[in-house]
Amino acid sequence: MAGVRSELAKTSKTSEEGARPLIAILLDHIESDYHVEIIESAIRVAERRGAQTLIIPGGALDRNGSPGKSRGFVYKYLGLAQIDGLMLLGGALSNYSGIDGFEQFYRSLPRVPAVVVGLDTPAAMCVAVNNHHGVSQVVDHLVQKHQRRKIA
Repeated sequence: MAGVRSELAKTSKTSEEGARPLIAILLDHIESDYHVEIIESAIRVAERRGAQTLIIPGGALDRNGSPGKSRGFVYKYLGLAQIDGLMLLGGALSNYSGIDGFEQFYRSLPRVPAVVVGLDTPAAMCVAVNNHHGVSQVVDHLVQKHQRRKIA
C-alpha cells in the first residue's frame, strides 16, 4: 500500500502544514463483526500513519447504484468534507447494485485516491479479502474442540 500513501501525500487537500490527511471509509452499515473488524483495522493503520478517519455508514446501493433514501444522503456531503482519500467496502455496498451499479456510484464520488475492499472492479484499485485463515480456524475449532466430522 506504499503507492497509496505516496499518492495520498501528492494529492492531499489538506492546506495546513502538518495537518493530518482525512480518509473517508464508506460502507453500508456497522452492525456486523466483519464491518467492525475492517473499520478497527483501518483506524489503527491510519493513526499509525498520522491520518484521520471518517466512517460513513450510508447504506447499500440499489440496483441503479444509487444510495438508499434513509441514509444514503450522507454520501452527497463527501465533497464538503475535504477528504484526502477513500476506502470503500465495495462488496458490502454492492450487495444489491452489482458491479455496474457500484461503478456508477464510484464515478459520482470526489476524485481522490481510493481503494475498494472486497469487490474486483476496474474502476479503482482493489483489495481482496482472504478469509482462508479464518475459515481454517473455524474448522479446526469444530473438529478439535467439538469433535465434529461432518461440517457443511
